[in-house]
Amino acid sequence: DVTATDEWLALLALPVILVGAFLLLEDPPVSRLVRAGLLVAAMIPVLPMLQLFPVPAGIWNWSPARDAIADELAAVGGATRHAWTLWPEATERALYALLPAMACFLGALALGMRGRRVLVPLALALVLANLVFGFFQVGLPPDSPMRLYTDNGTGFGGVLVNGNHQGTALIVGMLLSLGLWARQRRQLRQGRAPQPLKNAAFATAALACLASVPLTGSSGAMLIALGALVAALLTSGLLDPRRLRRSRIAMAGGVGLLAVAALGLFAASGWLDFKRADAQRYGLAQDVLAAGTTHAPFGSGAGTFVDSFAQSGSPSLGMSELINHAHNEYAQWWFEAGWPGIALLLAALVLLASTGWRLIRARPRDPVAIVCWLAVCAMLV
Repeated sequence: DVTATDEWLALLALPVILVGAFLLLEDPPVSRLVRAGLLVAAMIPVLPMLQLFPVPAGIWNWSPARDAIADELAAVGGATRHAWTLWPEATERALYALLPAMACFLGALALGMRGRRVLVPLALALVLANLVFGFFQVGLPPDSPMRLYTDNGTGFGGVLVNGNHQGTALIVGMLLSLGLWARQRRQLRQGRAPQPLKNAAFATAALACLASVPLTGSSGAMLIALGALVAALLTSGLLDPRRLRRSRIAMAGGVGLLAVAALGLFAASGWLDFKRADAQRYGLAQDVLAAGTTHAPFGSGAGTFVDSFAQSGSPSLGMSELINHAHNEYAQWWFEAGWPGIALLLAALVLLASTGWRLIRARPRDPVAIVCWLAVCAMLV
């Protein structure tokens, strides 16, 4: 339920943003890539801010969807505020909801390298703690007051509301485990003190996260997880083709792992049958994209999807349940933010691709940085 508590919790991110911005101003980043990332990140909350400002009536009527709204308002003698967003209060809430993500981004940059070395294991610990909590909730009776979401399947998501979210979190946990494991193995090869317990712990965590993904019931999570697993093994140094050629045992193990991953990908691909399992969501996304063109060029306004889409008269509205989300982030960004939102998305994707290219080309590679980059890609997928 949407209450004022959500807004207050989001506003708690403001002190973190201010401290992070102060530290970054005190010691500005040298990398052009980091500065570009800060600029793009800053533009994301600016977009809903701009949607709250009034615009001339002529510009307000650029979107075809607004003609009918203007006619209805004129018929009943109502007046419009001519803010670009169709529902300023919802856009304001959406702006607040962006603050925690901004705090995480600025805070992680301001921590510096030493701080981020601590942050990654803490992020992994959060994923594993929620996995344990998910197993705990599965064992509770359906009407137990300790189950957070009584009307949502088995409750395996822990504090996360559905299986897709938990599946994504487990993919992130698997990737972080693999990166930390790869770093431990590199330190061992460099002659540092061996820490077999850490190696075993990270390998076990990666396996636990991967093995738990099917339990979430997410149709796409397993396919993404297996693809991310192969990418992480090849880029983090855990499977080094040059070393495989020098050891028959290592080569057999590597081929076996890739064969298992390939079989898993083949089996999991059957889960993504849009015309059967995801037909409803696939059709909904198509309707949202089509309805979004009537709100172009600037969108209906951040946070206005539910009511704006309800006015579109889409065939998907024949469904019995409330359509509270497009179930496709890209379609919903297009609907709510129009061409400016797509431009920001493309800028972020270009930055992400540039970062990945630099990480892959770096010598020596940083396995933890690479798996963090893969985790961001997995979430976007």
